[in-house]
Amino acid sequence: MRTLFVLFCAFTSILHAEAKLDDYMPVDIQKYSGVYSLSDDQKQYLADWLAEHMGDGKKTRNEHHAKELFLSENVEGGKFLRLSDNSLWEVDPIDLSRSKIWLFPFPVRLRKNGRQDFPYTVTNMNTGSKVDVRRVGSQ
Repeated sequence: MRTLFVLFCAFTSILHAEAKLDDYMPVDIQKYSGVYSLSDDQKQYLADWLAEHMGDGKKTRNEHHAKELFLSENVEGGKFLRLSDNSLWEVDPIDLSRSKIWLFPFPVRLRKNGRQDFPYTVTNMNTGSKVDVRRVGSQ
């Protein structure tokens, strides 16, 4: 029953057509629920359908209180990213080719991604490019 509640919460948090199911539902929940076996196109169709049929067009409580984040500093050639809330994030080495060319400031989205080693994804809201990160602190 708890898994169904988590699935419902994840699905109902998708309120716009540009949402990606992977941004809202951790991989372990996708595997447990069977959503993981869907293709990327099927996941996007499901996310779009849920946004259209389950969303009411109102912002969720978390969206009302979420602080808009921006990339404020690209450190050591993209190895670290400092966000506008002064948090510092280490970039997964596999993503350095993307993060090293990010010129700031620009809006970003920070979401959990289900990975253990780099458990968050930073998305460049201007281009849609993404890098996986882990928090290393703030100053």
